[in-house]
Amino acid sequence: MEQKETVQTPINSGVEASKKSFIKKPWFWIIIAVIILSTIITFAVTKKGGFEWPSSGIATVIPNPQAKKGKIIINDEDHFLATVNSYNEDEYNSYLENCKKYGFTIDADSSSGYDAYNKDGYKISLFYISSKEDLSIEVEAPMEYEEIVWPEIGAGSMLPQPKSDIGKITSDTEDTFIAYISNTDKKDFTEYIKACQKAGFNTDYNKGDDYYYADNKDGYHLSLNYEGNQIMFVKIEKSSLSEDNETTTVTTTQKQTTTVKQSTKKQSSSAVTPKFKELMDSYEAFIDEYVSFMKKYNKSGQSTEMLSDYLDYLQKYNDFVKKVDDIDEENLSTADALYYAEVNARVAKKLAQVS
Repeated sequence: MEQKETVQTPINSGVEASKKSFIKKPWFWIIIAVIILSTIITFAVTKKGGFEWPSSGIATVIPNPQAKKGKIIINDEDHFLATVNSYNEDEYNSYLENCKKYGFTIDADSSSGYDAYNKDGYKISLFYISSKEDLSIEVEAPMEYEEIVWPEIGAGSMLPQPKSDIGKITSDTEDTFIAYISNTDKKDFTEYIKACQKAGFNTDYNKGDDYYYADNKDGYHLSLNYEGNQIMFVKIEKSSLSEDNETTTVTTTQKQTTTVKQSTKKQSSSAVTPKFKELMDSYEAFIDEYVSFMKKYNKSGQSTEMLSDYLDYLQKYNDFVKKVDDIDEENLSTADALYYAEVNARVAKKLAQVS
């Protein structure tokens, strides 16, 4: 019997990379996030005397910020994205409290801005930059899930079947498997990590309260994330390092997984330009690798024995900075622009772990 339920997966906002001295500063990424969101070619709704808040679409599930300046980037039944300008800290704090009164208090996370669900599965993400008096507001509608059948072939077959069979598989190929699993609480998430470790995903691992990244001996990279609201994100992908070994091609970094937090309709991988997605995925993969290294480097007391590796990572970083800086944001498609912001938002949170 088929079952369906609705659960939310978030998309966050963020943007371009900068010089190496700023790469470990999460506030830098948040500032850039506001800049890119305000420059994307979209429609803005303004009127004399203030900022006109939409009376339709997903905007109706959150409070009106009562702002005088701002821009509506997206507003439909699935996704809302807006920037608010000239918004002082008292106004932001008042708006945050209003969002809580609207019910956005489930699995709340204030480590970087404010993220929370409401009882209907909608997810809100707020980023406020006090120095700029700019606020980014994003809301995602719940994703529909149904009963799934765990794959018996392909990359997904390497992983143990989760306790819950309610979810959504967004990619299932020989080399890649991506799924969102519902009805999975933190205890179930922890148990699934252990099951994956027993399945061989225990090399070069990086573990936190709500994430687990690891490789297996065959060159596949696993990413597990607890999204909140009893949702687990699962992705396994063959690393580029493994592929390059097969073709004896030298690569600058191991291509690891991306933690793709996407809406069902707006952020499907097929909507993003393949070449652009490859660039952004490789960029995030390097950041995963960089964060893992920096944790070890910092734990060692910045050992001189690791200095050579540290300098090598800085060089790799500079290479990626140039590639990302060369991206013309204004000419990106809507899907590419959203993916661009999404990847950099995740990068900001990852870098915050070693800032």
